[in-house]
Amino acid sequence: MTTPVSLQSIIASGDPLDDLEKTHMVYELDDARMRRFEELFIEPEWLQEPHLVGFDPKTSANPFKAFEQIPPRSRYMFLLDSSHYVIMTFIHAPSARARSP
Repeated sequence: MTTPVSLQSIIASGDPLDDLEKTHMVYELDDARMRRFEELFIEPEWLQEPHLVGFDPKTSANPFKAFEQIPPRSRYMFLLDSSHYVIMTFIHAPSARARSP
């Protein structure tokens, strides 16, 4: 039998989406972002033929090896473009910001 949960207990416990937000990043793909991805990843000449990277630990654990096929400037600009969003997504809860609730 499932125990009913009151709205007050959800509110008192904090944001019910906190756990979801810490394990999933919602990345909006609007027209502007898709144009930026084309500029970064489709238009430049790639030095290597694009290919899937395996899951073996020696390759997948090393980002320099796993992403070496992507043009260096594209990798760099993608990381710069995305850094604020990624950091702020993980630094969500008051405890992660070194503040008390």
